[in-house]
Amino acid sequence: MKKVPENNENPFSFSIGDLMSALLMIFVLLVSVCIIELNKERSALERQEEVIEKQKRTIAEHVYKHQRVRSQVIKLVTENLGEDLEKWDATFDTTALTICFPAQTAFPLGSAQLNEHFRDMLDMFFPKLINTLAAHVITKDGIDEIRIEGHASPEGDYYKNMILSQDRANAVLNYCYPNFKKMTTDMYQLDWVEKKVNSCGMSSSHPIFKDNVVSEDIQIEEVDTIQSRRVQFKLIPIVDIKAIEHAIE
Repeated sequence: MKKVPENNENPFSFSIGDLMSALLMIFVLLVSVCIIELNKERSALERQEEVIEKQKRTIAEHVYKHQRVRSQVIKLVTENLGEDLEKWDATFDTTALTICFPAQTAFPLGSAQLNEHFRDMLDMFFPKLINTLAAHVITKDGIDEIRIEGHASPEGDYYKNMILSQDRANAVLNYCYPNFKKMTTDMYQLDWVEKKVNSCGMSSSHPIFKDNVVSEDIQIEEVDTIQSRRVQFKLIPIVDIKAIEHAIE
């Protein structure tokens, strides 16, 4: 009988080694893929952080410009018109940036006819306001609108109050603009007025309350009906909404 030669080597050892090498290669590939994906995610996060930081800077710049204009408006109006406003029984709200004339000093009750006393005040006030704001670069470029607002108390009908408040605002504009046009020789200022100044009736939607707090919840017993009937000049700084919207897209 022929003797089979002994062989101590495992006939499967080479195949197992190949399998282990293949598994190791697969593991290395998986780790490499994970690292690549992590790097992609990290790069995406870094780009997103850069975009967010750019948005923050853009918004901060616009907020700074807005606050700068507000501060300059307050400074100029207070310094140049403060004493006159006090003399005319008018008020300057530095929060809302509004110069308010009580209606009882401007119009007869229920009328949009300007009192002669109020006309004399407007003859001094309006040119001085325009000269003050248009003569300074920050306010000249930073004011978006000078809105002449007519307001009524909530005692009467809303629609009738809307007509009355609009008529009063228009009466002020129709008096101020032609007179300013006649007296000024500065065509740039006249053009600035035509672009910036307009009138708007607010009806009784923004009454003044007895504690001088404006509220959306109107209760007639809390409203200061006398002070609510008023005309005010609202000075509105520019807010570049399009630039801010573009920054956050």
